[in-house]
Amino acid sequence: MKTTLRSRVSKLLIIAGCALLLAAAAHYGTGVYEQALVPTDLPPGPAAPGAPIARIEIPKIGLEAAVFEGISDATLTKGPGHMPGTEMPGESSGYNNCVIAGHRDSFFRKLGWIRPGDSLRITTGSRQREYRFVRRAVVRPESTEAVGPTGTPRLTLITCYPFNWVGPAPYRLVLEARPFPVPQSGESASLAAAASRAR
Repeated sequence: MKTTLRSRVSKLLIIAGCALLLAAAAHYGTGVYEQALVPTDLPPGPAAPGAPIARIEIPKIGLEAAVFEGISDATLTKGPGHMPGTEMPGESSGYNNCVIAGHRDSFFRKLGWIRPGDSLRITTGSRQREYRFVRRAVVRPESTEAVGPTGTPRLTLITCYPFNWVGPAPYRLVLEARPFPVPQSGESASLAAAASRAR
């Protein structure tokens, strides 16, 4: 009797594990497919929700992906998403903080390997900007400090944490990057003025 019950429970656990693996593979496969549809040259300017707006590259973890506008579930299935209301990639509007979120089980699954000093590149249209990671922190989901406006330009990446958690993760990993080389104060002002004239 006990052997039969154990056998049934074991089979159920194996089936559940296989179902989770298939779901994760389908999720990642959808993202890879959507990434393949993104053109190499992305047009500059505002984009509709779910549309590609930039490319992100993090050499250390082999990440090269399109960034989409918005952070809905449908958008984050396609790839990293830009948080609406924060600085657009490659622009200088005064908010200064460009926030990009992604799923820990797909494109951002290796973000845990990142350490201060590692590099990051964002490409928008024909313009490429390089960053260096300067800080990492683990915060609660309700913490909003990382996505607020900042006094100096920065790029913030956010994903769920820990990476090996099953189900909704209880924390968020926040990685902060700054432009490299560091722009001079006059350069920041001229970038803001150029962005203002371009609108």
